[in-house]
Amino acid sequence: MTGSSSHLTEQNRGKMRRSRVFSTPSSKSSACSSFPNDKRTQLAATINDTCKGAWEYGLPGDLEDRKRLRDWCRDTLALENEFLRLCRHFVLAQLQQGGVEEKRQATRILQSVVYRDTEMMAILKTLAHATDERIRSEAAQALAIMESSS
Repeated sequence: MTGSSSHLTEQNRGKMRRSRVFSTPSSKSSACSSFPNDKRTQLAATINDTCKGAWEYGLPGDLEDRKRLRDWCRDTLALENEFLRLCRHFVLAQLQQGGVEEKRQATRILQSVVYRDTEMMAILKTLAHATDERIRSEAAQALAIMESSS
């Protein structure tokens, strides 16, 4: 079947294995069951199920449902803040103890997530003078973003 439009190359098979297309709700559910069952995933599943199912992607009409939606927004913000705290610890550890690639990854994260504190800025100022040119450049970029946003 070489040359046929239905022929899959090894490269295309790899792409298909990596993609997450769900043909049925049960295939999506089984794939999502591999995620941790914590409050973040429970909240996301509840919001998805209610907004998609009961509210059909619209805003709820009744007052009780609107209150529930406001509560979810508040809870989502709290979970995002918790995630950012965890991320800060991870980034600090990468900057302080990581190898070259880990430090580069951390400085790239800091180019999009700004932590305005003296500890983070001090580490970036040190890394802006590192011997590795890529670390030095990426740390300087992250530092410039931090300084411009404060």
